Amino acid sequence: YFTHWVPERWKLDLLNVFIRTPLWAKILITILMVFVIYQSWSADLQPFIYFQF
Repeated sequence: YFTHWVPERWKLDLLNVFIRTPLWAKILITILMVFVIYQSWSADLQPFIYFQF
């Protein structure tokens, strides 16, 4: 959602930076992104406290 509001120039600059990074950095970035997505997906939602009566 956030990228919808970012200017196109910023997106192109970020893409160019990613393209120029070495392979080991791309692999590390990919692993970190998968880890963050997995952590947010597998986190249990805490029920609203007042519904536990």
